[in-house]
Amino acid sequence: MTVIYAFLAIGIIIFLHELGHFMAAKLVGVPVERFALGFDPYKARLISFKPGQFIEFFFGLIHIPIGGSKAADADEESDQTEYLIGLVPFGGYVKMTGENPDDEEDSCPDGLQNKSAGARALVFVAGVVMNIISGFFFFILAFSAGVEFPAPTIGGTIQGMPAWEAGLRAGDKILMVDGEPVTEYTEVLLGIALGERGMTVDVKVERPPQDPGGAPEVLDFAVPRTWNAVRGMSTIGLEQVSAESTLAGEPPENTAAQKAGLKEGDRIIGATLGGIKLPNLASQRLMNVLLHHMQLFPGEPVDLVIEREGEQKPLELRLEPSEGPEAPPVPRIGVAAGGGTYVKNIAGGSSAEAVFKVDDRLLSIDGERVHSMQWELLSKHYGKDSLPLKILRQGKEVDAGISGGNLLSLLLNSEIQWAGRDLGVGDIKETSPLHKAGLRKGDRVLRIGKEPVYELNDLVVFLAENNRAGHLLTVSRDDKELQVQLAGSELEENADLTWHTFPTISMVTPNGPADKAGITAGSKILQVNGKEIFSFSDLSSSIMAQAERQQDPQATKDLEISWIDPEGNTHKGTVTASSPAPANKGFILKSATVEIQAGILKSFELGIKRSIITVEQVFLTLRSLIRRDVEAKNLAGPVGIIHIFSRVAEGSLVQLLFWMGMVSMNLAVLNLLPIPILDGGHLFFLLLEKMKGSPVSTKIQFASMQVALVLFLSLALYVTWNDITRLIFGF
Repeated sequence: MTVIYAFLAIGIIIFLHELGHFMAAKLVGVPVERFALGFDPYKARLISFKPGQFIEFFFGLIHIPIGGSKAADADEESDQTEYLIGLVPFGGYVKMTGENPDDEEDSCPDGLQNKSAGARALVFVAGVVMNIISGFFFFILAFSAGVEFPAPTIGGTIQGMPAWEAGLRAGDKILMVDGEPVTEYTEVLLGIALGERGMTVDVKVERPPQDPGGAPEVLDFAVPRTWNAVRGMSTIGLEQVSAESTLAGEPPENTAAQKAGLKEGDRIIGATLGGIKLPNLASQRLMNVLLHHMQLFPGEPVDLVIEREGEQKPLELRLEPSEGPEAPPVPRIGVAAGGGTYVKNIAGGSSAEAVFKVDDRLLSIDGERVHSMQWELLSKHYGKDSLPLKILRQGKEVDAGISGGNLLSLLLNSEIQWAGRDLGVGDIKETSPLHKAGLRKGDRVLRIGKEPVYELNDLVVFLAENNRAGHLLTVSRDDKELQVQLAGSELEENADLTWHTFPTISMVTPNGPADKAGITAGSKILQVNGKEIFSFSDLSSSIMAQAERQQDPQATKDLEISWIDPEGNTHKGTVTASSPAPANKGFILKSATVEIQAGILKSFELGIKRSIITVEQVFLTLRSLIRRDVEAKNLAGPVGIIHIFSRVAEGSLVQLLFWMGMVSMNLAVLNLLPIPILDGGHLFFLLLEKMKGSPVSTKIQFASMQVALVLFLSLALYVTWNDITRLIFGF
């Protein structure tokens, strides 16, 4: 049904555009031969009607003469407009006498070509005017009913990206982007993407108070844009807040949330996990921490603090295996990536800058050796006021200190990008130039030039930004550092070289298969069933291969695994991978949105503002495409627009009205471009006519329209291909 709504919406927008041309043509006395709702290829018409002459149904199979006066003048008959509904319910068209450049000028004195330049300009611009008017009224109707927008609140920042490095945090509400006020998250993305590539973007945010009763803080940040080659646009590494911590509906029966007593409207404001009371966290961060912990410790009770009708209330929640859905057919051994205790980067403005420096390696906390910074593994330390730290910095051990509460906050808010030294040479042929230069299997990459290397992406980024003939690679071999001079092009993975990218294990699921075998956090898996494991995908494929051999996708037995522990010792064991049944959590969370609803007068004002904003965004997009600040693969064609409309219609018809306003304004602006076959192209020819005192030659108009038609068909094929690939594969 939503697809039908999408087609109707597009059809209405195009029909209104053509209605504008029709009304203007009638106003200036241009005969309109045909006015169609929808298209009628090969005269495939549901209804055709010509006043005073006939009405037809079903492709002309039923013909009913009307009027009956045979004395009607032939010229009068030729001026009558035929109204029809075409078989293809998508848009419409107007056929006017004398609209084609090669029409005979004397064939009809009132034909379009014989009208004054002003009259023709009115006809050509009327479609654009109708789109502007209709788009404006679509906005008014939408705002009167109430439009929901994604909230302009930061759900998170990607570690290592400019927003994170600048100090933007989850929970920050964005007020302005490059000096322009924003009311919703789409405006934030457009403000960043449509700015000049490589330049900084100024972001003003309101940061919620850290303590209850405190005042929010308004902060300004200058964040450099970075290019996202996959999306073809600039970004700064923000994550949209997808959901609040408020329940949008009653939890389903027999779920953990329902059994705990949670109700619609309850807002989760705190939690105690594994005996550790969480500090004040932004709503999405709180839910992410809560749900991830429940996944790792499914049998452990969780103490929640909720807010219900202005009062706080404690609840205990306990997960139980699902009795309904079957276990996912992907056996696992219960290990998570992302371990390591190297400080790869520190978030801007973090208190961690007073304790750590980039490329530090944290060796111990309170005298205990650490191999992973997964917060659950360090729970014994959080209650202490002072924790002595041992840090390896530039080859020397240094002492530092931190409070337990501060350490917990740093970990939960991801203010430090922890990493392992996870890039090594997995396999290399002896005939390879890299082998001849001194690189060997098992070498662990430490640095390229002076830049530290923690993972393969660090090496790839360095090579892309430093296009030199040779690079000095520092590796670790038998606990000794060696330097190898290599050509940059040879370092890319090829048939002669396979990189070992298996990450340090950050967490092992308690009582899971890996835990029972003795694998611990900080370990690395070396082999499965005698096959070397170079990456996490190698591990998954080896487990799945065993499952296929045993024809049991939910319990893969007798996996012979060897691994190296954090101390460098090698172990072997037998593991049975399993697919635990998912637990029924039952959280139905409210979407993080802002609703704008107003009376008629206020909606009128909002409609004007939104119309201006939309038109400005179209011009900024065109400018960005020309300057290559945004790539053309972000353009959407009819397939993409219908998909967007159908998705929007799933939410509400009010949202569909708003998007109809957006598309109407886009269509208006694009139709004004001075390109032949568009209304703007016709207006451009009229301008030239006024300047030179005579019409542009028919041959030039016809040739330019043919060229423009070929270009537009090519563009249509390109954007349609973009739409289809996005629907299938995403960006």
